[in-house]
Amino acid sequence: MKAKDEIKGGPMERRIVTAAVIRHDGKILCMRRGECRFDYLAHRFEFPGGKLDEPESPAECMARELREEIDFHTTVTEDMLVLAMDYDYPDIHPSFRVYLIDCKTAPDFKMLEHEEYRWATREELAALDWAPADAEIVRRLLAVNKI
Repeated sequence: MKAKDEIKGGPMERRIVTAAVIRHDGKILCMRRGECRFDYLAHRFEFPGGKLDEPESPAECMARELREEIDFHTTVTEDMLVLAMDYDYPDIHPSFRVYLIDCKTAPDFKMLEHEEYRWATREELAALDWAPADAEIVRRLLAVNKI
């Protein structure tokens, strides 16, 4: 599994997937998936988000996914985009759009699709058992001091 833009032999069709890095009081909201048809994603931490449904924009997708996954209602705009990244799993090939959402007050949310959540400091992020693409998102954002 690798982060890259092309598969050997030519470009691969990708589906846009959004992810929200929600920050409050110096900590990042990390959600742990439950059971999943993909073993490499099950019971691992991830950022909330999901697949874009045409004709919505990535920012509209991000806002919708936050409502659907954690019942969190917020406005998402393109200026909140902090990372665009392609990733290759064995059977899915997402093109991530990652949004940084800074919350002045503690966000009110509910776990509707996850089995656990935690607020982690920058220093704690790398120690979590992340889904592979989310681990790459963490690595890249930490490297450029975005989180």
